[in-house]
Amino acid sequence: MKIVAALVSLLVVVLNLVLIHRSPVLAHASLRLVLFRMFLWMLAANAMLWFSQQSDWRASTRFQLFIAGWILILVQLGNVIYLLNSGV
Repeated sequence: MKIVAALVSLLVVVLNLVLIHRSPVLAHASLRLVLFRMFLWMLAANAMLWFSQQSDWRASTRFQLFIAGWILILVQLGNVIYLLNSGV
């Protein structure tokens, strides 16, 4: 699951780069700040998924981290796909 999460996170970052280079509105924004923000979101989500694999933690804590990590990744993916389709 960690590999799938890393691949989806990479897809989100790549789609974000496509969006930034395609959109004249976002081209005027600070590119480094947008990329840094996206990197931090994906790093946090992957850290949650990594911590959910720790066997010495309670099962409920691991489950919550797992779900929260995937929700964060999927929300970011949905956000980028929406912005790509909306023509921003």
